[in-house]
Amino acid sequence: MQQSPKDRIGTIAEGLELLSENVGALDATIDVLRDADNNRGLWVLGGQADEEAAKILILLDLFRMDRRDQRAMTRQLQRFHQHLARSIYVEMVHMSPADFREARTIVESMRPSHYLDGPNDIDWIYPNQLLAERERRLYVDLVSEEEGGRWTTPADEVFGFGGPSRAVRDLVGSLARLGLTSPDGLELVAETWADFDVEDETQWREIVGMNSEIAEALVDKELPTAQAEQTDVDRLVGGWGFPLGGLDLSQIEVSQAELRQKQERWMPA
Repeated sequence: MQQSPKDRIGTIAEGLELLSENVGALDATIDVLRDADNNRGLWVLGGQADEEAAKILILLDLFRMDRRDQRAMTRQLQRFHQHLARSIYVEMVHMSPADFREARTIVESMRPSHYLDGPNDIDWIYPNQLLAERERRLYVDLVSEEEGGRWTTPADEVFGFGGPSRAVRDLVGSLARLGLTSPDGLELVAETWADFDVEDETQWREIVGMNSEIAEALVDKELPTAQAEQTDVDRLVGGWGFPLGGLDLSQIEVSQAELRQKQERWMPA
């Protein structure tokens, strides 16, 4: 943020190119693991590739934000290193909220540090689902539960269902091939979004319209690479969702003691 806007675009574009290359290299390795039926390695690398792709979306959202709001832009850059923020970006690629209010509600549901669930919706206390799934996929760990501590291992996870979704990686690959992650592409995004404010009433179709305008401008400026295809345009237009830069993606600390009190007060209908 101490760089001039021009230098910042150059720095970010360089990082986006490296991130795109890394995501592609990880995906190539994932294909090898899938052919070898190495499901544990597939899930580990798939999760890592998703988070690397999420970094791309986090950086791109800088150019859909108000450039004058330095505090918000700094907060957005900090998300580059935050596990929960990256996981939320990955998850939101798979969502189809009708408007920004619904997108905000979905994000809020992913933020609590603990929550109640079970047959009666209050039976057990669980840690944040996105972070817990990430930990289980990667590490052997000693987990504290209501019944006591127990060891978990990636070997306990259910593998063999085709691996993690490639939706987020396919999306960022398409954005790169269309030239959106280049310095000129980033400037184009910033110019297109300069006078557009996202509010709770903002509809999904309005985001699609913005994406269509960006896609047409990329083609007019001859920014797509030789590898770009119509599929890449379709992913940009229909797959690059609401910007999350204006939302709070930090973890909401929920007291387990309060959740236990809620359990004790619960009575069947």
